[in-house]
Amino acid sequence: MFLKIYNNELSGDWDDFEYYPIIKENDFCEECEIGEESFWSVFVHLKEGGLACIADVPNQSDALRLISFLKVLQKNNKNQVINNFQVSINLTVNQVFL
Repeated sequence: MFLKIYNNELSGDWDDFEYYPIIKENDFCEECEIGEESFWSVFVHLKEGGLACIADVPNQSDALRLISFLKVLQKNNKNQVINNFQVSINLTVNQVFL
């Protein structure tokens, strides 16, 4: 299993998480139909519009588990969720994905 985390500097406020199946062909990634994916990407939804990718995971189940984990962090301190995302995942990834 892989977990690729993007340590984004988000310039805007965000209000939710989204996830999509992604296909990678010739070093180009795009959203695809379920069943055609190479992996799943997890995004934060920016209030001003748009998405920012924060992680890639191997399957839909892992995307949902990661979002559930992030929502727990969000309840505790929303402003620090993404800033501490890398550290939090590294400390708890075994608990989340087992």
